Amino acid sequence: MQSFYPPRRDGRGQEKREDKELQETEDVAGPARSSKTSVADPEMPSLPRRGHSGLVSQAAAAAAASGSTTSYCSPALWLGSDRLSQSSAQISRTGKLIPAPKRSQRPKKLVGDTLEVTYQERLTGFGPDQMHELVELIESKHTQFSALSLCTALHRLASNPACTLQLERFSGLVSTLEAELRTRPDRFRAQSIANSCWAVAKLYWKKSGLLEALLETAVSRIEEFKGQELSLLLWSMATGSSKTSHVEDAANASVCEFLRRGSSAFDAQSTATVAYAAGALVLSHEPLWEVLGTGSATRVSEFSDRQLANLLWGFATVSYTDCEVVFQRVASDAPIATLAPIDLSLVAWSLAKVSHKDKHFYDQVADAIVAKQAEWRHSDTRNIATLLYSLALSEQAISHDSAFRELATAVCSRASEFSVQGLTNAVWAYATACYTEELWFRIVAKEVSLRKKDEFEPLDVANTLWAFAAVLHHDNVISFLTSLGKGMIWQMSGQNVAIAVWSLASLELRGESFFHQAADPFVQRLSECKAQELNNMLWAYATACVRLPWLFLKSANHALTLGLTEFKTHELSIMLWAHGTAGVCNHTFFNEVVDEILGGRGIESCAPREIANAAWAYSTIIGRCHLPWMTAVAAYSQNHIREFDMQGIGNVLWSFANVAIHSERLLRVACEETSRRCASGHRDEAAHNVAQVLSAVQATGAMQPYPLQISWKLDGRT
Repeated sequence: MQSFYPPRRDGRGQEKREDKELQETEDVAGPARSSKTSVADPEMPSLPRRGHSGLVSQAAAAAAASGSTTSYCSPALWLGSDRLSQSSAQISRTGKLIPAPKRSQRPKKLVGDTLEVTYQERLTGFGPDQMHELVELIESKHTQFSALSLCTALHRLASNPACTLQLERFSGLVSTLEAELRTRPDRFRAQSIANSCWAVAKLYWKKSGLLEALLETAVSRIEEFKGQELSLLLWSMATGSSKTSHVEDAANASVCEFLRRGSSAFDAQSTATVAYAAGALVLSHEPLWEVLGTGSATRVSEFSDRQLANLLWGFATVSYTDCEVVFQRVASDAPIATLAPIDLSLVAWSLAKVSHKDKHFYDQVADAIVAKQAEWRHSDTRNIATLLYSLALSEQAISHDSAFRELATAVCSRASEFSVQGLTNAVWAYATACYTEELWFRIVAKEVSLRKKDEFEPLDVANTLWAFAAVLHHDNVISFLTSLGKGMIWQMSGQNVAIAVWSLASLELRGESFFHQAADPFVQRLSECKAQELNNMLWAYATACVRLPWLFLKSANHALTLGLTEFKTHELSIMLWAHGTAGVCNHTFFNEVVDEILGGRGIESCAPREIANAAWAYSTIIGRCHLPWMTAVAAYSQNHIREFDMQGIGNVLWSFANVAIHSERLLRVACEETSRRCASGHRDEAAHNVAQVLSAVQATGAMQPYPLQISWKLDGRT
């Protein structure tokens, strides 16, 4: 039941930064969990604050064209003074420098209508501590702004480190900008459009419709965008918009333009941003990823730590693995030991997600985790959860026990600081790596029980249930999670429903109300279910003794629609076993499975337990002799009798007795093997199933000496 979804984003597309570390290390767009971020959880760092050189140049040219003799670069204009001469030093007639007189008051802010100072100059002239004055100017004068100034105003708002400005307050600016875009799109430069897209996404003004208007304009002029501007468009779509037709059109246009130019036309930062954005948009565009992989393989050294993390995150998110050379170069050349915690976690997650098996790489990751011991006391908790998940997913936890325990200890000491998703990823990692430490599970269970219901997503509920069930750890948190699951059952995916009921059945919890409530949502989502979900769902209902024939029939029919070749042999045998246990007869499904095993895979490809389950279920439910099938079962069982457990031997013999036929040679071999096990000290194993063997043999009415021989061996008498 192990399943992982890339760490989710929250409603704003990225989680709030929990410490200064993220702000200090960000330089380009970075990954996100699918949904409230993930990563355990790869997250979405912000874009770099872009310079205004292009905007400044145009404003200066406009000032010169207007006939103003004032220099745009004059410090006086940036400080808001009225005249250059009032703030500059003067030169006397003798040539000596006379300092300008000191002012007793701070210069007046740029809010008025001084002719020689353009709105563009004022917008770019406010300092970081003058946000109030900037907002006042925008609110009062935005209708007089040029197209360039409208875009600059939006960009300046988004560049504010706080970046929590509400859309309602700037509805006038947004309306004016959108109207200009619709009526006079030719007035907007590609750079202004790209910067505005970035600003809307950064501010998360998703409901404004402005981003769609910007993207519409961009699509018709896509060839005008420079490499970095093109990457900004994709980043904006990945961060601040829903997947609408406008977004799809703009994404396709951007991808086509990227492919037309080739990766060599893009610098490392732009390439990494394109990879991240395409991953966040889940663009399974084979040519795009091929070009990204080929273009990045020889340029690994050009990427910064964050850019490298973003690049790999993109490949991993869409599960593109045909760029092994990139992964190899990163594993061998990247400075793993010096990566910041966030970059270390993203790189480790990415390579784990694409099943990269370079042991040397994970050795470096583990060494870095141990070396950064002090940092886990204050580092973003998502980094900790992501690294735990990565070690578990890559099956490197046991071999790097000290690193895994270092992270688990950090979870125990800081559990209250973790998001629900982080706790889920951590406990999922414990169970996946087969750690059963009661203290770890108890601390997570206690913290989960204290959280508010609105903090949970369906995946959190399902995966936490799975983690406790996988190690058979019972806790009061199970009832809490079950109650949550009932309330959000219709929001759960088919996989989440199957995980939840499988977990409850594994823990031997017979909460029939949950099972009955889960059936309808699961059937409604059958179209999204694959073999594992169908297999786990039917196994859970059979194990919990909840008999819903319609659920079994619909699930089996969907399996036939998918094609039985999509199922592993053990999945097919369990589905037959589940039908048999639940007493649900489906002739077509059973016969199709038998035909798939005999005609498609060959019975020798099966394991003894698979044959025993399938044979028992067919004879019990169908109740008729399928001669080719029973002949094949007999031959297989004779040749592999020592590989069967006692229950398997009993089930195979019972399948023959149930359809009133028998194989004399199979009976002899089975009874001899049972006698041997009883005599050789395996009495505990045999005791539970000897009665079934005896009953099956007696039901044939033949081979009477064999039951007596078994009895004699069991009694230990001569």
